[in-house]
Amino acid sequence: PEPAHHRRPVLLDDPSLAPRHAHIAQMEDGLFMVADAGTIAGTWVNFEPVGKEGHPLRHGDVVHFGQLIYRFELKDPPPPAEPKVESEES
Repeated sequence: PEPAHHRRPVLLDDPSLAPRHAHIAQMEDGLFMVADAGTIAGTWVNFEPVGKEGHPLRHGDVVHFGQLIYRFELKDPPPPAEPKVESEES
């Protein structure tokens, strides 16, 4: 998928980060994606590594860039999902 538009880069000053560590883009469908630039320290979403192919971001996700930790929050988050209860037949 192609990004919907580009914005200015955000600079994070930390020795654990590469000069071009990761990229976050909003896609044409409105979803956000984060992709690592092949760094040694890596980029992680909810403790899962992110590759160059990218990973979708959802409201409340925990994102690590190297040793820095952020929470991805949307300005207008979607309503919380209703819990689903399933029973197992014995």
